[in-house]
Amino acid sequence: MALPSIKLPGGRINYQVSGSGEPLLMMRGYGSHLGWWDPEFISILEESFQLILYDHRGTGHSVHTSGDYSILTLAKDAAGLVEKLGFEKVNVFGLSLGGMVAQELAIAWPGRIKSLVLGATHCGGATLVPPSPEVMQIMLERAREGRREPIDETWLAIAFTPAFLLENPRAVKAYLERAAKLPTDPEIISLQAQAAAVFDACNRDPAITSPTWILHGQFDAIVPVGNAFVLQSHIPFSRILILPGLGHDFTVQSPSYAAWLLTNIIQLDEIIQP
Repeated sequence: MALPSIKLPGGRINYQVSGSGEPLLMMRGYGSHLGWWDPEFISILEESFQLILYDHRGTGHSVHTSGDYSILTLAKDAAGLVEKLGFEKVNVFGLSLGGMVAQELAIAWPGRIKSLVLGATHCGGATLVPPSPEVMQIMLERAREGRREPIDETWLAIAFTPAFLLENPRAVKAYLERAAKLPTDPEIISLQAQAAAVFDACNRDPAITSPTWILHGQFDAIVPVGNAFVLQSHIPFSRILILPGLGHDFTVQSPSYAAWLLTNIIQLDEIIQP
């Protein structure tokens, strides 16, 4: 069954709403779409939240027809979706590239954000902590070649830890199967890479004022963990949790733990906010 969509300037955004509770807008990362979320991770979150999942323009069933393709463009899409769905405020979880979009959303539309959780991401700019030369080469090749097949062994090796890949073949197989559906157009992959390369939310005025948590895997090879501390230094009163033993996409590597953590920190913010 086809999911609903909304028309926005220069494109159409495909989305899915499920679960019950406080609204939680979920933003995925580079080259992926809502079908990439781990089912166990989503199922647990649905018990506590009304989840709003969507495809960034040009990915999944969403369409990019015209205009600029920047992190701000993607944030405008998110704001437009929230508005058209009738939510006054939402909790937001952004993973990787989705974390950049979430930052832009929080800067430009602070009144829409109830709480903000940034996972495996960075604020760009001159303070960016780059990955190793080997990982950078893999990422540059993917952006340059614009591969239509989204995942291969080289990508798995930088997205997850060696122990996870060795000990969880079924989870890896399921991840590969999800990623193989609706592969993202190479042009969009290239546009997303370009957008991320020029993104800079560090030292922005106004700064992010939403209650913010930063989650980051200890062994993240794509966005090294040092970026989490840089990010924290630029967001007043933000709190940080380094997830021991986990890599870049910790929602796949440890879905039940990630869902438990996300649920509890958002609910904690609901209690302590005036």
